[in-house]
Amino acid sequence: MYEDSSGFSPFVSWYDNELDVETQDLIQQTFDLVIETRGTGMIGSKYLKPLGDHLYQLRIKRPNQDRSDKILIRIYLCFDFNYGVHVFSGYDKGKDDSRVRQAAEINKARSLLMEWSKNNEPY
Repeated sequence: MYEDSSGFSPFVSWYDNELDVETQDLIQQTFDLVIETRGTGMIGSKYLKPLGDHLYQLRIKRPNQDRSDKILIRIYLCFDFNYGVHVFSGYDKGKDDSRVRQAAEINKARSLLMEWSKNNEPY
């Protein structure tokens, strides 16, 4: 997980403070299946969309069984072949599916990737 110089992780903060247990479990299952098991072999699939400049969007979708809204999660990450996967941020597109919000989230993730790249030997 990406952390800034003060140790803050946007992803962990979002995951811990904004998501219910069902969604957290779904994210963990997807990480286990898509990222840990299949890794970069999933790039270009319905799960892992390349956004350019080594940034990827992990897409998780499932109807929510307890509510009328669906789970539609977007998580932004990069693959570092020296140290593994770095997860930068995420949001629930099911709660706000506007193009403006998605563009803002992608821009935020790009900024975090650039910040991380300054202090690390990437990719």
